[in-house]
Amino acid sequence: MVASNAIFMFNFEVNKAFSIFGTTLVIGSLIGNVDGDRYNTLSFVDIVALNKLLRNRHKGLALANKFAAFKDFFIPHPDTLHAVHVHPVFREKWIETGYRPPYRHLSYYLKSILTFHNETFNIWSHLIGALVMGYYTLIYSESYTRYNQPVILAFGICCVCGQLMSVFAHWFCSISPNCYRRIFLFDYAGIGLFSFANHLVLTCCSYDARYVRFLGPYAIPLAIFIGASVACSLCISRIFYRSIAVKNILNFIPNTLSAALGFIPVIMRIHHELTTREARDSTHHDHQNNICNLLAIHCCLFAVMGFFFMSHIPERLTRLYGRFDVIGHSHQLFHISVTLCFLTSMKAAFMDIKFGYRTQEELYILEKFCSIWSAVVIAFIINICVMCACVRHVNVQKYEGESLTESRLVRDGLETQSKTE
Repeated sequence: MVASNAIFMFNFEVNKAFSIFGTTLVIGSLIGNVDGDRYNTLSFVDIVALNKLLRNRHKGLALANKFAAFKDFFIPHPDTLHAVHVHPVFREKWIETGYRPPYRHLSYYLKSILTFHNETFNIWSHLIGALVMGYYTLIYSESYTRYNQPVILAFGICCVCGQLMSVFAHWFCSISPNCYRRIFLFDYAGIGLFSFANHLVLTCCSYDARYVRFLGPYAIPLAIFIGASVACSLCISRIFYRSIAVKNILNFIPNTLSAALGFIPVIMRIHHELTTREARDSTHHDHQNNICNLLAIHCCLFAVMGFFFMSHIPERLTRLYGRFDVIGHSHQLFHISVTLCFLTSMKAAFMDIKFGYRTQEELYILEKFCSIWSAVVIAFIINICVMCACVRHVNVQKYEGESLTESRLVRDGLETQSKTE
């Protein structure tokens, strides 16, 4: 009530000021103004136009104030810290602000999901992605057969678990330096599950039949190996190396292998569909064309995902430095690309199951050495073992002295500044 009264009084005073100003202009126009040898007057039309211009300017200022309030909604929470005031372990290169303070009560970090900091969008992007993936898994369940059901369900379970593991890591990573360096290993195990699940579902549903027959029963163990190698490279680069260049090199090899093993069968299938489309009826051709388009989009999103993960663009650009601390930095774009990439995988697999692209005999060949659910359990166990093995080597003691030294420098600088003032 008090706020509304204050706003009413403010608008009343502004309108009154405009009225007084307009009256003054009328009187001035009637009296006139001598400027040198010329007699200048303002016509009534000029006064009305000027008064209207001032009122429009007032509306523009009000709109600008609303925009400023909307913009302030996306700035970091006042309780967050600058990069120079946090432990070096917490610092992400080219991210200056929005760091949550460590050593707070657990309830503080639980509530931080509703405030703006540099992990807010990371949390919500994967949380919403997990809900979307779970929803589509349930929607597509009506068209499953008893031969294809384990493939799609395993894919959905792995994707939802990977998304939730990333949510957990980004949500509670600021509790302490030790927690930060350990909890993201949990996130990397989830990324390994993503890679495994993606290759599993496309191998069993959408990859070219010649590629599947060539690999035979080794296709599913290869998917397990790809997921484990991705998780292992991420964990090793996180623990033992701080250089961005070294991390990119370590991550480039397994991710390139994963991309190559994903792109080659898709290209083979698209080429096969293009060369044999004249021998097919138009309805079947339309279905296959739609599926190949989805697979091509999936490959493009996979490339975009790797680009954002390794390039740190746009936050590293000089002219945009510090403007993407909360919304729009590369890791958030990576999260969005991950969700879209796996949604296209699920859609393509669903359409292939619906139109019977993969035969029952081919599925029997794929599961000769390892069944679908056995592969999921093995992938979970391997990724968790990789994470636990790397946790034992986590050591943040080498950062303690650096942190204390920097905190002393900051404190001495503030004391010097206060004495100077």
